[in-house]
Amino acid sequence: MGFKLIDIGIKKNNAEDVLMMLKIDLHIHTQKCKAGDGTKRVITPEIFIKKMNENEVCMCSSTNHNKFDLEEFNKIKSLDEELVIFPGIELDVVSDSNQSHIVLVCDPVQKDKFYKIFDNDTSRNYDEFTLSSEDFILKVKEFNPDEIIIIPHFLDKDKKRSINFSFKNVLGTELSDYVIILEPGKLATI
Repeated sequence: MGFKLIDIGIKKNNAEDVLMMLKIDLHIHTQKCKAGDGTKRVITPEIFIKKMNENEVCMCSSTNHNKFDLEEFNKIKSLDEELVIFPGIELDVVSDSNQSHIVLVCDPVQKDKFYKIFDNDTSRNYDEFTLSSEDFILKVKEFNPDEIIIIPHFLDKDKKRSINFSFKNVLGTELSDYVIILEPGKLATI
């Protein structure tokens, strides 16, 4: 099925007939999963929706560290059917000696499959969990290219947990049919 073009309504300023920008955020944390995560990341589905509305975010994804909470996702969907939210996770992936963070965003139709493949272990230690780059690529390939988006931290986003050029090239080769969006710390990096 894949990601569908979602009609979220193009907003226009009637006086000038100018297109307005729409806010999206595909990298949001709602839970404190790892020891270093801040307590501000603990947010209920109700407050999550309130914050999205207050900030006029019309499309988002909850991407907790090494955890996709299917129950939380379903609760958010049931509380606000107009908010476009995608299943997501931020994984620790090890390539060579480098450990990096890679955000995955999935087609909502595939939420159960996404949970099964990336987070069906209720005893998972989120601080210690990692995937090898090979396992990561194999798991991503269980989805069609139009069902998942790959968003790795890149270069200066978080120097300790960003992919390097070597791993960027591996992802580009192995997942050439998939959408890969590099997430730098600054636009100047790109």
